[in-house]
Amino acid sequence: MQILPFSRARAKIFKKITKMYVYRSCKSVGKNFTLGKGVIIKSSRMLSLGDDVGINDYTWINAAGRIRIGNDVNIGPRVVIHSSNHKYLDPTIMIRLQGHDNKPVVIEDDVWIGAGAIILPGANIGVGSVVAAGAVVTKDVEPYTVVAGVPARKIRDRISNSSVRAQLGSLPPVDRPTIGGGFSRTG
Repeated sequence: MQILPFSRARAKIFKKITKMYVYRSCKSVGKNFTLGKGVIIKSSRMLSLGDDVGINDYTWINAAGRIRIGNDVNIGPRVVIHSSNHKYLDPTIMIRLQGHDNKPVVIEDDVWIGAGAIILPGANIGVGSVVAAGAVVTKDVEPYTVVAGVPARKIRDRISNSSVRAQLGSLPPVDRPTIGGGFSRTG
């Protein structure tokens, strides 16, 4: 039996406690969920996680406006996902007193979000998409596309053959959980 140094053992215990907290506090958590070290989740009761979701080290998630993450999603290190932002339009009131503007974020199945990417409120990331490292996503990302840059823009399709894309679009509908609860027919 190998005895770990105190700091490493303490880090392992903290990680297990954090993972237990996520399971107990999130709206839903699927199977095979992995969590890196230093992950911060605010308003976890508004976060839904699918199966086989990996959240890498030092990721920051603010789920105040609701966030749904689908199945088989890889989230790189130091990613920031916001579903809430400060209101600021009234110059006669201090920004901190104007409240927040909440907009849900949806990350569909089979998505890879690269290191240091930022996902802003209201963004929907389509199935099979890739968000490049350092990208800032301000609006919806089409299915099976790769986006990069600030703000994020489509740089290419993941599927170049139009007949394959058409076949994927004609797959039978699937019942998927919705952010507000219940199910919706997609596909």
